[in-house]
Amino acid sequence: MESGYKKVSFIICLWVAISIHPGCAKEYSYERGPAADTTQPLPEPEPDTVIQPVVGFPACSFCDVSIPVGDEKWQFKNEGAFVCGNVTRAVIAPDRTAFTFWGTSACSPDSGLIITVIMASALDKDKTDLYAQQVSVLYYDNITPSDVFKAPSTGTFGLHIDQYTHADAFASGTFSGPAFTMDGRRTMIEEGRFRIFFR
Repeated sequence: MESGYKKVSFIICLWVAISIHPGCAKEYSYERGPAADTTQPLPEPEPDTVIQPVVGFPACSFCDVSIPVGDEKWQFKNEGAFVCGNVTRAVIAPDRTAFTFWGTSACSPDSGLIITVIMASALDKDKTDLYAQQVSVLYYDNITPSDVFKAPSTGTFGLHIDQYTHADAFASGTFSGPAFTMDGRRTMIEEGRFRIFFR
């Protein structure tokens, strides 16, 4: 009998404690503000702004835009960055209508540029003011490993030979055009320059 009395007393005490203690109860109220103007259209939501990532070449003290490109060097601009490097080697095809040159970045020996060119006429004597027929460009990163960007030869990437000296097997010129990042985004290579000796 006593245990039944204790149970009933406990339940009554618990019920009283719950009913008089506010605890976690929430108070919901709404203070009416000024009435909304239903005659005016709601403002259009602003479109989301998607900021595309840039290629992200780091700043480098070895590359100075104010210094002209030197012998066996290359350089270009991309999305505000100035990138430069050394030409490791330049080779020309036996018929002298195609050539390639490549070299590492001055700022990162694990990355670099490779350009392959097909000409409309042979580089078999001194020539100036020549446009390449086809150009493919690749900027590689050996750490990732991945291609930072590339421009296939079927695109609109351009290369111009300002001067070719046959006796020295020397060529200098410019390059520029669209390329594509690893994720397919279009980027522009601008103000590219090179000075190479074919070995």
